[in-house]
Amino acid sequence: MSSPGGGILTSVTAISARDAWAVGYRGDSSPRAVIMHWNGSAWKNVPTPRGSDLFGVAAISARSAWAVGGTPSKTLIIRWNGSAWK
Repeated sequence: MSSPGGGILTSVTAISARDAWAVGYRGDSSPRAVIMHWNGSAWKNVPTPRGSDLFGVAAISARSAWAVGGTPSKTLIIRWNGSAWK
């Protein structure tokens, strides 16, 4: 599935009809993760780490979600803490 910003979405998780996450990667020459959030009415791009692709996402609450991915030489695990991905 393609994202509105031109990336490839690989995983989605929803906590409710007003809180969902989708992750993936940009399909251009500079690898970069794509994270989008659904707020019940629109998808918004969320700032992401550069240099990695994301392949999976899971959320257990509005303040706790995890995304995983990486490159062939590096694993990436990031967490949503309710205000930012770290």
